[in-house]
Amino acid sequence: MNVQQTIPNPLDSNPLTRTGVVYVIDDDEAVRDSLALLLKANGLKVSPHESAERFLTSLESTDLQAPSCALIDIHLGGISGIELQEKLLDLNINIPIAFITGHGDVTTAV
Repeated sequence: MNVQQTIPNPLDSNPLTRTGVVYVIDDDEAVRDSLALLLKANGLKVSPHESAERFLTSLESTDLQAPSCALIDIHLGGISGIELQEKLLDLNINIPIAFITGHGDVTTAV
C-alpha cells in the first residue's frame, strides 16, 4: 500500500484570504519594483518604500497589518537596514525581517 501525504503549498491558497503585507524597503527602484511584482504575482499584498524614513512615516499614519514581514535592503541611503531594524525594536514593532543587499560580502552575510 503506497500512501502519499501531500503538504499544501501556502501559495496555492486563495490570495483574497490573505491579510498580511510584505513591506519592501529598498532604495533601488528596479529592485523594489521587481520584488513587488514577483510578490504580487504570487498573490501577496505588497507595500513598497524607497527609504527607511518613508517606511517609518507610513507607520505613523497607518496600522501595521498583521501578519506581516519586511524585506529590507541593508545598504539604504540615510538610515541603514540594520538601523531600521533597531528603530522597529525600539518602537516595539516585532515583525519578521529578511535582509537583502546587492553589495554582499562575507562579513555582511555572517
